Amino acid sequence: MASVSQRIPNFLGGFSQQPDSLKLPGQLTTADNCLPDPTYGLLRRPGLKLVSALPTATADGRWFSIFRDSTEQFIGQFSPTGQLRVWNALTGIAATVNTQSAAATSYISGIAQSDFEMLQINDYNFVLNRTKTVTTLSTTSATRNPEALIILRVAAYDTKYTVTLDGSTYSYTTPATGTVSVELIVNNLATQIPSSFTVTKISNVIHITKSADFTIEARGGLSSQSLEAFKGSVRDVADLPGSCVAGMILKIQNLDKVDGDEYYVKFVVDGSASSGVGAWEETVASGITTTIDPDTMPHAIIRESNGTFTFRSLNETDKDGDDLYWVERRVGDDITNPFPTFVDQKITGMSFFRNRLVLLAGTNVICSQPGNFFNMFRVSAITTTDADVVDLASGSLRPVSMRYAIGDQLGLLIFSENAQFMLSTEGDAFGPSTAQIKAFSTLANNPKISPVETGTSIVYVDENQDFSAVTEMVVTSVDNRPTRADLSRTSPNYVPGDLRSMVSNSSASMVTFLGNDDPKELYIFKYFNSGNDRVMAAWIKWDLPGNCLLQAANHDQYFFVTAQENGVCLSTCTVLSDVEGTAVNSNGIAYEYRLDLFASSLTVAYDSVNDKTRVFYPANTYDSNLTTVVVVDDSSTSKGTLYRNPTYGNNGVDNYVEIPGNRTTATRITLGYQYQTTIGLPKFYRKSAQQNGTVQADVINIPRITRLVIQSTDSGPFSANVVLKGRTTKTYSFPQTLANSYKADSTPLPELIDNTIPVYGKGTDADVTITSITPFPVSFVAATWYGTYTTKGINQI
Repeated sequence: MASVSQRIPNFLGGFSQQPDSLKLPGQLTTADNCLPDPTYGLLRRPGLKLVSALPTATADGRWFSIFRDSTEQFIGQFSPTGQLRVWNALTGIAATVNTQSAAATSYISGIAQSDFEMLQINDYNFVLNRTKTVTTLSTTSATRNPEALIILRVAAYDTKYTVTLDGSTYSYTTPATGTVSVELIVNNLATQIPSSFTVTKISNVIHITKSADFTIEARGGLSSQSLEAFKGSVRDVADLPGSCVAGMILKIQNLDKVDGDEYYVKFVVDGSASSGVGAWEETVASGITTTIDPDTMPHAIIRESNGTFTFRSLNETDKDGDDLYWVERRVGDDITNPFPTFVDQKITGMSFFRNRLVLLAGTNVICSQPGNFFNMFRVSAITTTDADVVDLASGSLRPVSMRYAIGDQLGLLIFSENAQFMLSTEGDAFGPSTAQIKAFSTLANNPKISPVETGTSIVYVDENQDFSAVTEMVVTSVDNRPTRADLSRTSPNYVPGDLRSMVSNSSASMVTFLGNDDPKELYIFKYFNSGNDRVMAAWIKWDLPGNCLLQAANHDQYFFVTAQENGVCLSTCTVLSDVEGTAVNSNGIAYEYRLDLFASSLTVAYDSVNDKTRVFYPANTYDSNLTTVVVVDDSSTSKGTLYRNPTYGNNGVDNYVEIPGNRTTATRITLGYQYQTTIGLPKFYRKSAQQNGTVQADVINIPRITRLVIQSTDSGPFSANVVLKGRTTKTYSFPQTLANSYKADSTPLPELIDNTIPVYGKGTDADVTITSITPFPVSFVAATWYGTYTTKGINQI
């Protein structure tokens, strides 16, 4: 048998459920608490740095994040009863939340996770409850007593001017000679009008009003048009007088324009007088419903100018400025300017596109006026402009309930459970006359989980029995079907089916998945693109220190809210790799420890009687279900001194652990919880590269493995378990200590080292698992197995 060796170039392939003979070099059978990095190799995942316990938080309700900029980042919670709580995500300090109305509390109280959605636009964070049906208020536009205008168009000699009110005629004939004026005719007609009418004379206009309805006609001159009367409406805008009483409303019928819509105008007097010269402004019809009930519309968490937060409905009474509330209908009527189609329906989703707030409701997509996110009505009933609201319905053979939408330069991609639609425009302008919605694809996806953007693609999931199928979609054109890739194809039974949330972190090239069945487990798809090529794609899993209530990402930083034994804790980690050479050097330790909920700003006290130092846990962070680790850095004695699972104590108020000696003067003391990194290697086959870029394993002739050499860099200690069929499990420890270089109680990080793991067994009988619980970084670069191999004259075809 010939001696052979084969190199595993990296461990960046992540977890795969394919048979070991089909796995690509670098794919693993287990990849827990690790992080593939194309520069540094397979790393031990970063530890979770404790920000603070959140003493007023509860391990339920709805959690969310608000990231305004690099300095103002917040974590929030709605309790099951609907009370808002907000904390600074960088410090854990509770923010001031202003008094919440009973109506606002009722809107969000008891909401299920799948019915809860948030959308951040500047300082307004819209909150949607998908179970609420949008209704209108009983409020109607202003009504006035029946009124009419009598307008004198021409003053002529020897002319009869007649006004008929409720069938009674009142007339005046001008003299054939002498003085004839507008004032003369108006005065003589006005004095004849019965006292049951209120009469106002303004220049050539007589305005009359009465508490009860009435009929009116007027005529004068040879053509009977020198004197005209209008009640309720006029034929055209040219019929309107330049003088009138303030507030009178008339409908413009536009009878001379085939394509002209009817609209309404109201007279506004110049200055403060009740009548006189002024202008006609477009308005809403009298006596019609105008206002959407703000208590049934999406509410908002508003960051006030003083740094406090307010959760309320967007109503006119509490508005912060002009039109910063769900604006009422201001022009037109139910025909020319109807209510948006979400009225009497449930709003099922929110998005932002082309500087418009987008609301989804069943088969309809409704876009607000541009820049005026709270106005869902037309600007004018006179004409349609690009500044008007867009309200379109989708067409589909199957029932559609639009739920999520993601916008890019091509359009707004809208997701329902079984179909996708593209909202776009053919030109640069986007408005009701140019917007169009088309059926785009018919891909099934989980309606409870919002698709996410990666920066160049969209990732969505579909629940298949007990697991989730994860698919990546790339949209290249509004006219062509999207290209897609099944990201979970090599691990179809990995990501849980009952997902709680999915988060994309484009800075870190990661998509993370959190399930409901075991919320301590975070499933991660880690990728790396070079240009248009994906050079790394790996599935991994992180075990979090407690049930995860929230995962959020901002740039390369993750935030986690976890429920621990004695409270709710906020922690964070950055995903970018540690800089090479900063592990252990003459300047001290510059990286973050690989511990969970670790903290270094601790209270310590020396017990001189027992010669021990007490290290106190930060308030409400002690968890007896986890293994405590204390790391002491002291430049005068040693660096990286470890105390694993030290003696626990409680003084009646605070929890602490004890470590030997007086360490109160140490440079830094870090306390946190241990977690284990586990990497499972596939069984060993002799593999060869094929011309088509694939790898073929020889499954007939199995090599006998003598040893496996693991190459690591800047790594702390790790162990290897070797399980051979029919033999006792062997465990090998690799302390990574370089003789004569470091003190015995310190843990150095060698720049590059090869560690040999004895195997001595058949390749398909060997299971090798590498584990590490060190608080120091670990980076596995590559591996090489050595053994014997022969084909015995049998070649695989």
